[in-house]
Amino acid sequence: TLKFRIADIVFTGMYLRDSKDVYLPIEQAQQLTETDSPLWMGPHEVVQIKLSEGIEPMRMLEPVRELWEEFAREQGLPEYSVSKPILDTSKGMQVRFIAELKKQMAVLILIFGTVCSAVVVLIFCIFYMLVMTKQKDVAIIKSCGATSGTVACIFVGFGGCVGIIGSAVGTVLGYIVIRNINTIEQWIRIIFGLKLWKSSVYVFEKIPNQLNLSASGWIILFAVLAATIGAFIPAIVAAKTQPVQILRYE
Repeated sequence: TLKFRIADIVFTGMYLRDSKDVYLPIEQAQQLTETDSPLWMGPHEVVQIKLSEGIEPMRMLEPVRELWEEFAREQGLPEYSVSKPILDTSKGMQVRFIAELKKQMAVLILIFGTVCSAVVVLIFCIFYMLVMTKQKDVAIIKSCGATSGTVACIFVGFGGCVGIIGSAVGTVLGYIVIRNINTIEQWIRIIFGLKLWKSSVYVFEKIPNQLNLSASGWIILFAVLAATIGAFIPAIVAAKTQPVQILRYE
């Protein structure tokens, strides 16, 4: 039994590590083996290397391997010890776990895509009813010299504006929720006594609150296109309106 004094508390954000791991000086940790074995025979099975920002991990595998082989030969390690280490990135070590998360993400996107397709139908219904109730106004516009293409562009542009405004409002609200998701989860737990995020289940101690700009851009583009497509057919109906038939009885 070795006694240690707590000097600091470190949180990596990974629940599995923070709940089980402690960090000790390598000289004192070696005493746990109760042997006078050399450094490479001690309880040192994994060496973690933190790279600077902007450096691609895959590009550093070969340089690290060369440094290890040079160090091992200088220390006079047996040949099997030189070639024994397995080098991999953190993502490579968790490739099966990441693959499952990607599958769940794909299913989630499919579900949301199905739900969002209903929005296209909803926009279509709203604009179709708008065209039916505003046929007199459309006929007056066309009787004043507006072409069918102009009338169609009015409704398509209206649908595009709805998509742009809705996407802008949704983006702002989504950004606020994402950046404060952990605070919101804490308030839900305090008010309703409902724990939505369990670190032991989801591995991470906190809910990820980073915004993926590229994914958000595609979602915004799809929302605008969906609103425009929903208004396209009603725009064609409005363009085919015959002013004489509509205004004959007015």
